[in-house]
Amino acid sequence: MIVLDISGDYTRKGVLIISIDLEFAWGINYGLPRGLPSTCRYLKIVKRRSRRNVDKLLKFSERFNAPFTWGVVGGLLKSLSKNNFSSYLDILSKFKLNKDLYMDEKIWYGADIVEKIIESKVEHEIACHSFSHIDLSRCSRNTALKEIRKCKEVMRGYGVNPKTFIFPGNEIGYLDLLKQEGFKIFRLNGEGVCNNYYPRYFLHCTLANMVRDLLLPSLVSPILVNGLVGIPSSLYFQSPYNVDVFRMQAVAIRGINRAIERKEIFHITMHDYLETDLLLNIFLKVLSYAVKLRDQGKLNIETMNSYYDKLLNI
Repeated sequence: MIVLDISGDYTRKGVLIISIDLEFAWGINYGLPRGLPSTCRYLKIVKRRSRRNVDKLLKFSERFNAPFTWGVVGGLLKSLSKNNFSSYLDILSKFKLNKDLYMDEKIWYGADIVEKIIESKVEHEIACHSFSHIDLSRCSRNTALKEIRKCKEVMRGYGVNPKTFIFPGNEIGYLDLLKQEGFKIFRLNGEGVCNNYYPRYFLHCTLANMVRDLLLPSLVSPILVNGLVGIPSSLYFQSPYNVDVFRMQAVAIRGINRAIERKEIFHITMHDYLETDLLLNIFLKVLSYAVKLRDQGKLNIETMNSYYDKLLNI
C-alpha cells in the first residue's frame, strides 16, 4: 500500500467526494435467511424512503450542479423473477415474517431510478457495487468473479462501463480480479470511520470518535494498492438518531473547511435508505455549504472517477 504523493495546480484546492450506495433491499439480503428484526425494519424503511430519497438527492445535485458517485448493485437492473427468492422464502417460513415484503418489486428492482441518474443533467458516476451485494472478502474467487462480471454485464445494457468498484460493506477482497476486469478505482474505509450505527454499536462508535471527528475530521489521500487507486472514506453520513445527525453536520462542515485548508480530500459516504427527513435535510445544508465554497473557487466537488482522471493529469 502506497500513499500517493500529489502536487500540482489542481491540488491547491480541497476536494469533496460524495459516494452513495444504491442497493435498495439488496443491501440487507444477508439478514433475510436469519430473520433478523433489523432486516425487517430496514426493508420497511427501504420501501417507504429509498426511491423518494434518490429523487430528492438527484434534485439536490441538479439544483447545485454537484455530481455524486452512485455505487449501484447490478441486481437492481434485472427484471423481477419470483424464483430468485424461492430459497429465501423456504428459509423464512421458519420465522413470523411478512413474506410479501420480500417479494415487493419496488424494493428489489430500480432500473428506472438508474436511468434517471444516467439521464441527469449532472454528470454523475455509476460505480459497480457487485451484482447481489455479497461479502467479497468471504466468498470464493469464482463467486467474486461472477459477481463482478454479472454487474458489468447488466450495466453495459445501459451504456455504462464502470471504472470504480465499491465493495459491499467496504469489505475488501480480490483486488487482482478488479484490475483484471478493467477497474481503476475502489473505495475503502478511512481510519477510524464507523460504518455501523445499530444500537449496540452506536454508543461506542460515537463516543470513541466524537471529539476526534469534531476537532480533526478525517481527511484522506488516495493510495495505490496492486495497481488500483483506493480512495478512503472520511464520514459515514447515516444514522437513525437525530442527535447523531447534528454531530455529523458539524463534522461535515468542519471536514470541508479542513480539506480546503490542507488541500486534501473529504469523502462523505451514505446509502439510498437515509432513514429520516432530518438526515436528508441536513445533507442538503452540507451540500449547499460546499457548493458555496466551490463557487468561490476554494473547493472541487468530484466523483471518484473524475478525481482519478485529474490525478492522472497532475
